[in-house]
Amino acid sequence: MAIIQHPLVAESVLTIEPLAPSHDRAAFVCKEQPLTDYIRGEKALRDVKQRNASVYCCVDERFCVKGFYTLSIGGILRDSVARAIYGAQWQDKKRDKFRVFERFPYPSIGVIILGRVAIDLSLTGHGLGTALIGHALNAAVSLSGRAGARAVYLDAKNERVAQLYEDMGFQRLPDNPLSMFILIETLVAAAEQTQ
Repeated sequence: MAIIQHPLVAESVLTIEPLAPSHDRAAFVCKEQPLTDYIRGEKALRDVKQRNASVYCCVDERFCVKGFYTLSIGGILRDSVARAIYGAQWQDKKRDKFRVFERFPYPSIGVIILGRVAIDLSLTGHGLGTALIGHALNAAVSLSGRAGARAVYLDAKNERVAQLYEDMGFQRLPDNPLSMFILIETLVAAAEQTQ
């Protein structure tokens, strides 16, 4: 899985940084009204202040928000992840093939939740969404050691979005095909291959 950086971010025309009150959110409009309302209203700043989620914004040189994503901490059932990776009979697998959860004593696995992702209408279709997701995955890898997370988890809005994430390497949970995850070790291995 290659993490793509958007040319405008690489050229420092756009930067990705934590949401701050100084960011201009008033002109942001995306395809989904609830996401527009989230960043333009007070909920995003409240989530940051109350530590419900971290909000990262892609801003231009005038600090106008052009895109954003959210990260938070959660957990998913170990058995669901194991079934997604190894199939229904995962407990019958030999231990040497069951490395991901070897000696993992808990019923739930800590995850970084990739919540909301949105791009301003002026930049949709130019790869900025992929760049934001790449940034989010890099941030998740960085946080995983401090937060005790083994995977990045998300709930796709619909099948089309789920397919996009699947193309990035995410796997579907067997109980809900729109709930998806990617192991931190998969992201680390991908990063090592691109270096």
